[in-house]
Amino acid sequence: MRMKIKSDLPNKVFEFWMPDHGGHVYREFNDGVGEIIRRQICAGGKYLGYTIWAEDETAFNEACRAWYRSFTSESTPWVPPHEDPDMGEILDEVFAHVFKEKMEEDGG
Repeated sequence: MRMKIKSDLPNKVFEFWMPDHGGHVYREFNDGVGEIIRRQICAGGKYLGYTIWAEDETAFNEACRAWYRSFTSESTPWVPPHEDPDMGEILDEVFAHVFKEKMEEDGG
């Protein structure tokens, strides 16, 4: 199941995903090299803490909207993914994996 929320921020779309049968809700990011990274979303517009879970499409849509409102509220400053310390670690892992695969393909 997927949902997109177009932000008031220029050219910013928040994309969310959840398994069709229900489960934890994730925010999706493009890593810049064609891979999708999923970060589990948590209460209060955060990525750490009480994880958000939904059983059906209605609960999923409500959870995504509530998380987005919290994330973009004045009390929670917006941090671009490339400046988010947690996201930086994830991107480093992805890039290291992609680099390793490329080196193996090239025989290095």
